[in-house]
Amino acid sequence: MRNFAPDRWPLGVPVAVTERSAPTQADLESNTYAAFADMDASPTKAWLVLHRNDPQWKRYYDIAFAKRPGEELYDLRKDPYQTNNVAADPRVRLRIGDDVYSGQAVRITDEGERQRAAYLLAQKYLIASWMLDPNKPEEYEDTWFFRIEPR
Repeated sequence: MRNFAPDRWPLGVPVAVTERSAPTQADLESNTYAAFADMDASPTKAWLVLHRNDPQWKRYYDIAFAKRPGEELYDLRKDPYQTNNVAADPRVRLRIGDDVYSGQAVRITDEGERQRAAYLLAQKYLIASWMLDPNKPEEYEDTWFFRIEPR
């Protein structure tokens, strides 16, 4: 998954939450806007924020509140809850159909390369030109094409 805004906070800005300080438990339980305003005030929110520096619970705080990386990839067979991002793991291989690649998928943005990818797609799957005409980019403008590159 590509995160096009990795600089954004997923549940709103921390407001008064820093490495060393945070609003009180009572504020976090009763005032949604005390921190991370996209999560309602609650005992759970208060507990996570107040235990954010505890090594045992930091992971859960990060899952809930931390900014997301630019790329995320999860092994849904081993990690159905998508908590272990393996995008940067060099041992991870891409599987497309029966082929396995040691690399990463990079989105194709060059129009000439997109047209070539559309042509190859149409040829491989015998798509009729009235369904996908590689010479008419407007027909596949919402389609993302990727190429495999070495990590």
